[in-house]
Amino acid sequence: MAYNYSQLVANVDRVLSSDPRIGISRIAVALQVDRHTLVTALKHIRGVTFVRYRRDRLLEKALSLLNSPTVLTVKQVSFALNFSSPQSFTRFIRENTGRSPRQIMQDRPPQS
Repeated sequence: MAYNYSQLVANVDRVLSSDPRIGISRIAVALQVDRHTLVTALKHIRGVTFVRYRRDRLLEKALSLLNSPTVLTVKQVSFALNFSSPQSFTRFIRENTGRSPRQIMQDRPPQS
């Protein structure tokens, strides 16, 4: 069966937007395709593995929340993104940006 890889990736984006920590097997079940088809689609369209793509999307979402004008605590952001603890969230942010969540929040533009 021929798949529209662009459409599959758009559907993966939609699912990751609602649950950025979901696994590829659950996405495949939700979209009714084989997980290897999703891997191929992401590699073909985005040039990255699913794990890398999901991590990048999770990081984008985390940075968006940390830079949001709505004042959220690190704990609130970590639980909103389904991290098991604020410490694991902090570790994820530090490993991917070289900065702590608090440093990122301190550097956000002031509210008007």
